[in-house]
Amino acid sequence: MRNWFENNKTIRAYIVNYREKKGMTLRAKMNSIFVLWFTIGVSAYLIENVYVRIILAIVVVSVTIHLLRIQSINNKSKT
Repeated sequence: MRNWFENNKTIRAYIVNYREKKGMTLRAKMNSIFVLWFTIGVSAYLIENVYVRIILAIVVVSVTIHLLRIQSINNKSKT
């Protein structure tokens, strides 16, 4: 699976930029955050256990903070 991701033409640049700590495009950040919040939000809505909802909230906030702290790069800088 790792090999497939690293050799995929569509997402290879994102993986290389992240690994080499070059950063992410602003569009990639915003898309990632939207998908993150949407999927975790749907999961939290469907799950009735309050403890699982708390864990999901901690995860979504933590990952959002991580994504926001990644350096932003120009669209032209994609490898």
